[in-house]
Amino acid sequence: MMIKNSYFVKNFNLLKKNLDNIFLIFIFDVWFLAVLLGTSKLAEFLGPRLFSQPLESYSISPLLIFGIIYFIILTIIYSFFKYIVLHHINRIFWHTDLNFKRFGSFLLMNLVILISYLIIYFALNGIFLINVKSQFTPIMLLLIIIPFVFFSYAFLNISHSLFLNFPDNKSILKKAVLMTLTKVRSYSGIYLWSAIILAVYFILFYSISFLIVNNPDLSLQSY
Repeated sequence: MMIKNSYFVKNFNLLKKNLDNIFLIFIFDVWFLAVLLGTSKLAEFLGPRLFSQPLESYSISPLLIFGIIYFIILTIIYSFFKYIVLHHINRIFWHTDLNFKRFGSFLLMNLVILISYLIIYFALNGIFLINVKSQFTPIMLLLIIIPFVFFSYAFLNISHSLFLNFPDNKSILKKAVLMTLTKVRSYSGIYLWSAIILAVYFILFYSISFLIVNNPDLSLQSY
């Protein structure tokens, strides 16, 4: 009975009934990865041309500005695709039309969350690196990263879920903090689905890579 009523089974049954939306979500995820890869390649192309001298010869300001711009661009890309994915998740439960009236609010919320993550991570990292002996540093970093990723992932996804039902970012973040700290056990089903989805992407990615590498007709080197 517990298995029948678990989040995993309920989500699985719900997904089976909405395969068209799930397929669209998958397509947008693939596009997101492609755009993310293209953006990183563009940054790799522009970086050496904007900073042709050794990095030590530049002041912190231009490097910081470049980093901030890159971070904002990545956040905009992530927010754009996530906003569309959330729309299709919402369509699983009731019919809605896609509009971008709340996209600015969604982008702002993501910026606040991601900047907070960076500040918290570097603060915790700095505290442990200062107070922990060097031979224990890798172990301590793992002890920081694992729970940090767990709670960060839960908080981000809970915030996005609440965004569908609440208009105010301040109330969304407050509720998300409370839910992350008090209902994190119930989030295990979401992690199971995330692990399955990640495994599917992993298998697809390496299957396609294997085909390209081992099939001369598909390799770019053959043209």
